[in-house]
Amino acid sequence: MRKMRMFGFVAALALIGLGSVLASAQATWTDPATRLMWTHQDNGTDINWYQANSYCANLRSGGYSDWRLATITELEAISVERQDSDSHHIKTGILLSFSGSVWSSSAGEASGEAWVFEFNIRYRNSCQLSWGHNLRALCVRRP
Repeated sequence: MRKMRMFGFVAALALIGLGSVLASAQATWTDPATRLMWTHQDNGTDINWYQANSYCANLRSGGYSDWRLATITELEAISVERQDSDSHHIKTGILLSFSGSVWSSSAGEASGEAWVFEFNIRYRNSCQLSWGHNLRALCVRRP
């Protein structure tokens, strides 16, 4: 009898742990203001603009395959003001790795450039398409 109770307790702990893992593994987040669906996190590694576009175009996440790289306007729309300087300035529901700098699909100031949004300082910057140091891909789709 005592072994059965212990097994039930361990099983309950396993289920609680599994629930938290499933909740944290959510693949998408929908912005209630714009109704755009976003990937829950960026791609997690440094890439150039060509790789970022390819990453989003080939992404299969949340049961969808029509992902694309966000425009600079869409990225700015999920930026929020924060009081603490230790976090990225992005709406809850999206996790950014390392730098918080994300490629956009929008053409930059000069030929061969695209806009990048830097969530850590809430700033847009025009960067060469081949440059990939600390830049990530954040994918979006229309529901």
